Amino acid sequence: MEYQEARETKLSFKGSKRKSTKREKKHKTKRKRDDNGAANKGDDSGWVPVSSMSDLEGPLAIYFQDECLYILTLCASALELQSLASEGTPMFVKVDSAQLADAEPSKVEQVFVGRKSIPANAPSEPNYLSFRSCKTTYLSADRSGQVTCSSVAIGSLEMWEPVLLPEKGKGAIALKITPPGSDKEQYLGIEANKNSLDSVAVNACSSSIESEQIFIAKCQAHFKGGSNKRVYST
Repeated sequence: MEYQEARETKLSFKGSKRKSTKREKKHKTKRKRDDNGAANKGDDSGWVPVSSMSDLEGPLAIYFQDECLYILTLCASALELQSLASEGTPMFVKVDSAQLADAEPSKVEQVFVGRKSIPANAPSEPNYLSFRSCKTTYLSADRSGQVTCSSVAIGSLEMWEPVLLPEKGKGAIALKITPPGSDKEQYLGIEANKNSLDSVAVNACSSSIESEQIFIAKCQAHFKGGSNKRVYST
């Protein structure tokens, strides 16, 4: 139900026009004037790189870039299924846009909703996030490094700790997880044999951050820095 609400009221895709609510129109009008009465040309539409932990709570598009640009998605088409085993497998696929600045998700399978999650009996409030797909399943990783998106509940295998990497560029992050039974931190990464592929598999086998573990996360501009966040405990 929550993702359905997010999809209907929050998500915007490239080429689509989003209707503003009365409340948003009121705030937009207020923001359009600065202290001197001059027009403020800031745009709150589209998708922009994250710059804080709070930006990761809500709809996200996660990219990887080297010679080509890829976006994290659930494989859903026959073309995507050619290189991976089953529908709903998390993977990176090439996007048409050559420029990261212009890239936006084009379908709901390319959007994951970040939710702050706190383990039961946690002594403090860690920066754990779970990432929910349009299939109402969560991105998971086990101690062997296998990454899936089939769990319908949040547990320790679904709790990721984002690492902001501003020195690597706007929106740069790594996603860390420590599954039960593992004696080391593991990072989400792409498969090494990605050359000339339209799709790339993912794993969580690396215990360090290398180029294959660095991603760019984008959130919707009109929710950037928002304070209306939910916290989920397990």
